[in-house]
Amino acid sequence: MRVAITGISGYLGTRLLCRLDSLESIERVVGVDVREPQLSPSKLRFYRQNIVEPLTAIFTENEIDTAIHLAFVLMPSRDWKHVRQIDVDGTINFLEGCQSAHVKHIIFLSSHSAYGAHPDNPLPLTEDCPLRPLDGFQYSLYKAETDRIFQDFAASNGDICVTILRTCVVM
Repeated sequence: MRVAITGISGYLGTRLLCRLDSLESIERVVGVDVREPQLSPSKLRFYRQNIVEPLTAIFTENEIDTAIHLAFVLMPSRDWKHVRQIDVDGTINFLEGCQSAHVKHIIFLSSHSAYGAHPDNPLPLTEDCPLRPLDGFQYSLYKAETDRIFQDFAASNGDICVTILRTCVVM
């Protein structure tokens, strides 16, 4: 199997790279990030590239089976336009690249924060619960928006397996 990971140089991307590199079933890991990864195992083929730049050629050239989208701005910024470009436009670009390269399985690391911390949230939160990000919380707003983009993509592309993981904070 050949796996692509955007945001491979971050904490989660690095941990995932370590795990995938140890699996015999993984032939290659293709990493895309603006920063060089700290590790360079033999299975890794790294591309220094911004997430908003086209990905189709990379995914096609490497015959990617599974693509994992981790590229996202974690820390709030006053430059909302720049963050939106990376988070939202980068997500759209990622999905276009996957679709054009006929990637079979797409995994998106969303966040529990897409649901927002509201006192009237049901317990437990389920897939049927609406995404209600917190106003003014950049990460929450953009995770909810990109989560919806992935949901719409999945609904329109039944031949592609789309997995959305809504994780909690890593401590």
